[in-house]
Amino acid sequence: MAITVENNYAHDNTAGILVFVLPNLESKIGSRNRVVGNRIIRNNGPNFAKPGAIVGNVPSGTGILIMAADETEVTGNEIRDNASVGIAVVGLYQVFPKGTVFDVGAIPERNWIHDNILANNGWNPDPKVRAAGLPGADLLWDASGWDNLWREPGARAFPPLLPGPEWPWPLRRVYWRSLQLLIRLLG
Repeated sequence: MAITVENNYAHDNTAGILVFVLPNLESKIGSRNRVVGNRIIRNNGPNFAKPGAIVGNVPSGTGILIMAADETEVTGNEIRDNASVGIAVVGLYQVFPKGTVFDVGAIPERNWIHDNILANNGWNPDPKVRAAGLPGADLLWDASGWDNLWREPGARAFPPLLPGPEWPWPLRRVYWRSLQLLIRLLG
């Protein structure tokens, strides 16, 4: 199923826009979505989800969160003043224990983040972000999925180097494998 999230003003929430695939639900696929032309500003409110709810794991200060979704394009958005992160691309293992068996794909694949306005994101990351060993940033990737692409010149990113469309796929795979090795070694 493809969804377009377009021309919204998401502000003063815990998070602005969430694009994710969650386990144990009727829908098993989240792909070919577009997040375009939105203003995602100052989403730094406390997370008020019920205890135990999966969305309770979303860090306060999140602009856009792509979790385990595939082929999502994020473009033409203004994303600013979110305390934890502007745009995060992560796998389900950020909120579920390693080794959990899922009935959905746990890894975000073939997402394309480009040509957004990013400013003043990641200046005071939520403790959940820091507990995962991640800093605040405009762009955050937990190294899940080797074929996600970014083109956001000048944005503060973690890791500092994010693969772009100009990278040949063998280089993207080698870089991803190197990040995976570092994560295991530092882990």
